[in-house]
Amino acid sequence: MKNSNKIFAEAVKKHQENKLDEAEIMYEQILKIDPKHAATLHALGLLLTSKKEYKRATQLIKKAISLKAHEVYYHNLGALFGRQGKNQNAVEMYEKAIKLNPRYAEAYYSLGVTLKDLGKTDAAINMFEKTIVLNPMHVECYNNLGVVLQEKGNIEDAMLMLTKVIELNPKHAVAYNNLGVIFQESHKTQDAISMFAKAIELDPSIATAYNNIGMIYTDFARIEDALSMYEKAIELDPGYSDAYWNKAISLLTLGRFEDGFKLYEWRWETKYKSIKEKYIKPLWLGEESLQDKTILIHSEQGYGDTIQFCRYLDMVADLGAHIIFEVEEALLPLMQQLTAVKEFITKGSVLPEFDYHCPLLSLPLAFKTSLETIPSFEKYLYADMQKVAVWQNRLGEKKESRIGIVWSGSKTHKNDFNRSIELQKLLKVLPKEYQYFSLQKDLRENDAEILEVFNIKHYAEELQNFADTAALIRCMDFVISVDTSIAHLAGSLGKETLILLPFSADWRWLQDREDTPWYPSVTLLRQKSINNWEDVLSLLSYLEKT
Repeated sequence: MKNSNKIFAEAVKKHQENKLDEAEIMYEQILKIDPKHAATLHALGLLLTSKKEYKRATQLIKKAISLKAHEVYYHNLGALFGRQGKNQNAVEMYEKAIKLNPRYAEAYYSLGVTLKDLGKTDAAINMFEKTIVLNPMHVECYNNLGVVLQEKGNIEDAMLMLTKVIELNPKHAVAYNNLGVIFQESHKTQDAISMFAKAIELDPSIATAYNNIGMIYTDFARIEDALSMYEKAIELDPGYSDAYWNKAISLLTLGRFEDGFKLYEWRWETKYKSIKEKYIKPLWLGEESLQDKTILIHSEQGYGDTIQFCRYLDMVADLGAHIIFEVEEALLPLMQQLTAVKEFITKGSVLPEFDYHCPLLSLPLAFKTSLETIPSFEKYLYADMQKVAVWQNRLGEKKESRIGIVWSGSKTHKNDFNRSIELQKLLKVLPKEYQYFSLQKDLRENDAEILEVFNIKHYAEELQNFADTAALIRCMDFVISVDTSIAHLAGSLGKETLILLPFSADWRWLQDREDTPWYPSVTLLRQKSINNWEDVLSLLSYLEKT
């Protein structure tokens, strides 16, 4: 019989030729002859990893390491742990590989990738930089370093890294796609499209490039075109959660709620995945009976979403449910007026016992909401009249109609560039015969000085929560707001409100409408072209007719 080493050489050749079954038989044959053949244990472990037989693969590579502590074995065991989502175990293996061989570039690179996945950005950058010192031709390292630097906001260095990738490999489709993302986020749309198109030219199967083009179409309010791009991305990658979520948003924007809300559940496979994982009881989406059951409804995403969709809680209560509502602390005093809720808890509190849970924005799906069946009310939230009386006294004698204004949202909002407006630009066009009040909690640079010049009162210190803001809104005759949580609050209170929308507005405002089925008291003023607030501001003469 051939000796073990000769059989091993033939088995490795079969393995490299992707003749996995034949190679596996030969590896097993060797281990019958020599159960302590470390190289075979390791190689068979790799083969079984490719066949997703992770448990036995782990056992084999661990045994190989026990026989021979080799840096490659540690590295590949780390990669095996990584494939199973055991990132911390992977880190330990890569570190052991590096300890055995401090010049093992691939171990530094793999450790960098794992640290990146763990959100340890600075540590990942350090590993990538060490990899490049050891291997200046490591294309994938430059690519990953570029992505991490972009995520940190170091755009110039990110572009240098991605440009280096293309220099080393002009056919690296992923690098072109990543460059496109940088251009897209820098609002250099044509450059972004050019990069995504190049990525697709080099690799027509690169689903992310189609998804990214779809997002650009969305920015230009070309929703049908965006939809076709997301569908192409899904065709190429049937598990592409971001593409499904983007498709959902397109369908919702088009008013196709029944299909849109079904796909909207894909959000739990994106950045929101960790949120859902903490609710271990069954998810309720309208199928099971809630009679005499306890359901935990938990808010998600922004304050405005909570204000908009809390309207569904009465409908849940009508099914016989005992409702626990988990909500942000800033909203709690406002939400406590909801009589459908039996118990309130703040975000981050220890969860009580419950039978089912449902994210707040899944309630439209649970109730099979269509454009025609939106639960719409003139008002469904109310200001605390004691707080209103305090504000009335604080504001003093009313000499002119009072208008509350909101001109910017959170700086961290992904669409802040489009949805916020410069305070001075807004104030210059407002009719002079009214008295204006700031409804904002936070000011940006120079806003305080501008408010003072225009003699507009700002009450940030007194707006401790949304119940305080609701009471101040109740004292207004009218509200003008960009698309923020305060716009939702005004609408929920039934206050006549103008919402100033960017060219590509959020899905809930649909397309080409001046009204909204969500809030009867709201009028929508839309940009006619991207970043052109002049179109919208010219319409504020509407105030003179009210």
